[in-house]
Amino acid sequence: MSLIYTLTPSISVGDLTKQTTISSLKLISISINYEDAYTNNGEAVLSVCLADPVSGYPVNVVYRDASALQLAQMIEAQIGPEILLKLSADGRIPPGTLSNV
Repeated sequence: MSLIYTLTPSISVGDLTKQTTISSLKLISISINYEDAYTNNGEAVLSVCLADPVSGYPVNVVYRDASALQLAQMIEAQIGPEILLKLSADGRIPPGTLSNV
């Protein structure tokens, strides 16, 4: 699976000695941290890693705010149960039951 975000217009990145033109970004990874230390303050940490599919030029974006918490809650509701059930089915966590708290 590859999500590609096409830039309109393309942009030049790099430094004075080497520049690259980027016309799209591929979603590489997403990390969400919503430990109590963050959620007790009404926020979460969302890290998004993107890269130009041609050059590999990386673009990393980090949020630590309420919008990251809202996204974390939405993602957990959509795929959280499937992740926990897979971990259990694959023997990565002991058998158990799933509940919302």
